Amino acid sequence: MPSLRRSILFYFFGLTFFFAHLGLSPSSHGQSITPFSNGSIQQTGQYRDTLRALIVFTQFKNDKYPGDPAVNYREWPLSANPNDLPSFANALLSRSASPPYPDSSLTAYFYNQSLGQFILYGEAYDSVLVTSKDESKYHKPNGGYGDLTQELLDKIDSYGFDFSKFDHNRDGYIDYVFVVLRGDSKRDSKVFAWTGASCLDGRCTGSVLLDGGPKKNPVYDGKMLDWNKSGSYIMHRTPGNVSPFHYYIRLMAHEIGHDLWSNYFIHIPDNRTNDVPFKHNRGRFRDCLGYVLMAGAGGAWDCGGSETISAYERELLGWITCTNLSSSATNTRIGDLYTTSSCYTIDLSPPDRRLYVSNLQHISYFDQQRTAGNQEQFQIGLRTNGALIHLANKRGVDVVPADNDLALSSTHAIYEGDLFDPKSSIQITPWTRPNSNGYTVYPNNVQPDWIALDNFRYDSDSSGALIFDFYSDFRTAPIIREDSWIGAETKDYQFDAPIEVVNRSTLVVGTDISVTKKLLISPGSTVHISLGAVLALGSQSVLDLRQGSTLIVEGTLVSNGLISRSPRAKLIVRENGRIQSTLGED
Repeated sequence: MPSLRRSILFYFFGLTFFFAHLGLSPSSHGQSITPFSNGSIQQTGQYRDTLRALIVFTQFKNDKYPGDPAVNYREWPLSANPNDLPSFANALLSRSASPPYPDSSLTAYFYNQSLGQFILYGEAYDSVLVTSKDESKYHKPNGGYGDLTQELLDKIDSYGFDFSKFDHNRDGYIDYVFVVLRGDSKRDSKVFAWTGASCLDGRCTGSVLLDGGPKKNPVYDGKMLDWNKSGSYIMHRTPGNVSPFHYYIRLMAHEIGHDLWSNYFIHIPDNRTNDVPFKHNRGRFRDCLGYVLMAGAGGAWDCGGSETISAYERELLGWITCTNLSSSATNTRIGDLYTTSSCYTIDLSPPDRRLYVSNLQHISYFDQQRTAGNQEQFQIGLRTNGALIHLANKRGVDVVPADNDLALSSTHAIYEGDLFDPKSSIQITPWTRPNSNGYTVYPNNVQPDWIALDNFRYDSDSSGALIFDFYSDFRTAPIIREDSWIGAETKDYQFDAPIEVVNRSTLVVGTDISVTKKLLISPGSTVHISLGAVLALGSQSVLDLRQGSTLIVEGTLVSNGLISRSPRAKLIVRENGRIQSTLGED
């Protein structure tokens, strides 16, 4: 695949105000193409490149902003000498293209997650550049960010800086420049809301205030600057950051990510063909997709959920290949995504739908949870551990959270129930909510796939690895460990395998089904036959109600087999409920 260069792309206008909070920038990157074709991922080839980046820390001449008082660890205070670099400036990138790299660097971030196929190294310019004019001169009608960029690079060039060293891949263009701006008063007053823009002339923002500048691509030491692809702007000030260093790593990765994934999307769009997550803190102008680097723009203050690049994004670039599950396999092991790149895909029926399964743990530097603020109210990093399930189709991606509720926020201590693990949810089946087809309730006339991921548990080796059991047809091994609903999608199905309802869960039967062997209701668990539904037990079957279990009959129970009821097992027949049996109770 070619390097991050050379395509004329459509500008993305009109959404500037909503690109808020965590640096989710409006970007000029082009028309997205569908990642799925004929049921499989459409890749443009394996992306490999090495780029050398320059970081230019910049401050407006009249910048007097003291910083966000709500955050008590900022690392770039106003200095008596404005040319002093922030303390973290030289830690963002490795100065060498060769490993090993500092674990906390953006270089390590991409190197590890691309399995060594993408190397972004470089350095910060040795001092903060203070602009020659006040901030207003770089706002329309006086000027734009393109003027600001050219002033900065012209100044560096006049000092004898050698730009030819910043074309590592030798394509004739400067590889990358991050302009890190300490602040913009218009950003602080929310005249515009983005904190990162993936171009150097402001045109990609669609902002009538900032876009524009020289149209000609400048050349330094024989290397051309591409306004769109040779760099990005990063804003220092943002609500909710723990510290600029950790915030910058993610934001810088996100901005250059617009170039990496420009063939696929601007921001990953939400999957709107399902009803999952059933509850979320999104809205018309709060479309916030979680647990991906290229999160949807706007919305909750933390659109990420974690800093790790998702398996879906990494597979698109050919950095990893997820193992496709199609045949049942117990004891399936999955290591944490950041350090092992382990992941699985499961193809669902048309229209071209796929599950991505990965494992997020507090193992890597970037997945460690950090808090700050006067009451430690702001956070970054992975909030909780467990298996992450994404649903992808031609149109977008969605999180399939274990509790069906996605509430991303900078002020939540943890994201309860997003990930599947023994503390939250240990299975996803055709009958849980969410179900393994990516719905809360099946649409009319949908024939589901019968897959299940069951019994999530941790490996005993303490590496953070998870183990689960995969079933290609869960109807052949139905152990109900979570509250479940059997509805019209399963109508008239005959279960020839024993059904067990365990773990104090409830199984609601909302359609006509039959059982030929055994239906076991364990202590504390419940089976509820809904009004209008029929549960028929065959002549060789046993209905086994263990001590403390409950059977509620609101519809019809037809039993031609044995009903075994332990002491203190409840059999409740509602007003319209009926039991038809040829045999008595044991």
